[in-house]
Amino acid sequence: MVEQRGRPSRSLPLHPNRVLAQAIKTGLSTTVFIQGALKNSTTRALFKSSRKIWLEAKANYLESTREGVPTFDYITEAENNIRKNSLQLLYEKTAAYGNKENIRAKSRDDTVGPLNQHFNIGGAALREFAMTLYPFPNPSPLRNDEVGYEKSSQGPEVMPIHTMLPEMDFIDSCRTQIQVLNTHSYIFDVPNNDSRRYCNLFLLRARSYLDYLYSEHRYGQGDFRVGTLRILRQLKNEIASFYQVRAGDSSTVTSRQAPREPEFVLTFFEKQIEEAERAGVFSVAVNELRRILEGGSITETVLVTDDKGNVVGEKPAPCLTNRDVEHLWRALRELAMKRGSQAHRHIAAQFPSFWNVRRAILNEDLLDEYDDGFLLAAEIPLDTEMGQGRADLILFRRESISNGLKVLWRPVLILDVKTRVGFFWELGHNKKESESRAQYDKDQRVVVRFLLRTRPLVDNEWNAIIGSKPHDAVVEQVETYAKAILHEYQSIAGEDENQSILRGTLHLDAEHDIGSIRSLIRSFAVKVFESNRDDIGKIPLTLYELFLDGQPQRAAIVLHEQEAKNESGRITIPPVQTHVYDPLQGAECSSRRFILYLAAKSPTSGGESAAWISKYYHGLQLLHGLAGEFEDTNVIWLDLADEFNEPRLAESRLRLRP
Repeated sequence: MVEQRGRPSRSLPLHPNRVLAQAIKTGLSTTVFIQGALKNSTTRALFKSSRKIWLEAKANYLESTREGVPTFDYITEAENNIRKNSLQLLYEKTAAYGNKENIRAKSRDDTVGPLNQHFNIGGAALREFAMTLYPFPNPSPLRNDEVGYEKSSQGPEVMPIHTMLPEMDFIDSCRTQIQVLNTHSYIFDVPNNDSRRYCNLFLLRARSYLDYLYSEHRYGQGDFRVGTLRILRQLKNEIASFYQVRAGDSSTVTSRQAPREPEFVLTFFEKQIEEAERAGVFSVAVNELRRILEGGSITETVLVTDDKGNVVGEKPAPCLTNRDVEHLWRALRELAMKRGSQAHRHIAAQFPSFWNVRRAILNEDLLDEYDDGFLLAAEIPLDTEMGQGRADLILFRRESISNGLKVLWRPVLILDVKTRVGFFWELGHNKKESESRAQYDKDQRVVVRFLLRTRPLVDNEWNAIIGSKPHDAVVEQVETYAKAILHEYQSIAGEDENQSILRGTLHLDAEHDIGSIRSLIRSFAVKVFESNRDDIGKIPLTLYELFLDGQPQRAAIVLHEQEAKNESGRITIPPVQTHVYDPLQGAECSSRRFILYLAAKSPTSGGESAAWISKYYHGLQLLHGLAGEFEDTNVIWLDLADEFNEPRLAESRLRLRP
């Protein structure tokens, strides 16, 4: 950087309130414009709603500005509904291509469909781009314990919509364009990796327009809407030329399994009361549930018929119906899926994974940290005769093929992980606040609410689960995976002999101490395989329980009924110990310093941007220290990504000024 005389210039953005206000207004006006371009007879109402909201918000803001008290809250309050309408319009647009989603799902613990996966990819790209290239100063405390940027002669008082992440408010000027691009990627069945590349490409091409907003028209190009829509159109045309329109969602092994739903009958609540009384539970919730079941509605009635079907009168309608039983069941299932997903991810994080099973078979002994010739891998994608799938756990054994010319990792055991939890539930209530009822001195309506939480399984519940026969759908799924894995191995090894892979289910109590169990899973799987490697013929349904210090743990493997092949002739070949190769071991020149400087990102939403920031921030400190230690050192910076092309923007992005 060139040292300038006089007072040091401030880092960009010079007026964060002005920049943020301009970016939010530009983003919302562009969003409404895009909705108008995409609308049809079904979604016209969404566009009209957004346009009305935007025009009213803009008119109110301009009126407050003329009165000398510019209130930007009118604009920020309109943002939520306008963006909701935009999402609904895109959901409607993709319904013709097989989309069944109509609500955003972001959490890894939720069931995320293909369209929401594309939206999540776009959101992650926006976050990383904004947090690295367009930093804002921390908002200051304002009125009512809120934070934001104070009013100045350059702009109004602005409170960020993302309270402590004003960078996200800034990049939201491109959010609708990215979501439209994501929608197009969904329609043309673009793979997720390529979808991310298209998002990055859009942002790179749009960077000059974002620079123009960020630098308050000092750098970059103007005409944001025209420029970004032109880039969007170019990328949409490129996608259409390389990909084909999707014909519904891709078939998967699990999607073919019809979900099992019980019969929803009102006697469920009566049985719950009886069970609670037998257990000695006499709580307010139990009494309230009995009162609701016996009391009935005070506003609705149902007809009473005799044995012949003749109407003989009427009685109060029940306050709880079969739909309430179904609602409770679905809420419990969703809670169990989330808790199970967390436990499943905790287990899988312990073991290596591969892009496909072929890479696992051919891997070069780099991941066998135990040196015993076994490798347990998790979450490996598979292509099967029933569609795509993902194997939970696969145990590989290092051995030579029949001709002895090659050593491969042969799959010997596949496990499907099933998590279970117990539940507590009781009754609570919500008050439905109504201004009209308050106006006429009427009591507010009170609506029953189910309070749900999970618990560890009791002994009889756990024993019933591990002692039961696996469901036919689970057995079919594991057999399909095993068949696909074995076919891939035989194609690599060139062996046509009759082989088999042991198949089973790993049961876990998701509320148990998963941290103490997961370190034992590998040795447990190896032990199960070793116990059956010499078996020939039919293997019956077999239960293996995990013990720690003589105490049974809430983890068990159930081997399915299957035909076993003789494994006694195969020998496990532990990997050969190799020395780490040092390319600089024989270097004699001491006038050069070799440093491999890397940034490690954490597996969080902000991990990528945090790694980027720390890489440059600490990297500059490292270079400064080296330059001070070796006075004759010359530092040459090659900005191959063209991220620091303007000195003022570079100072801001490198966090060189407070």
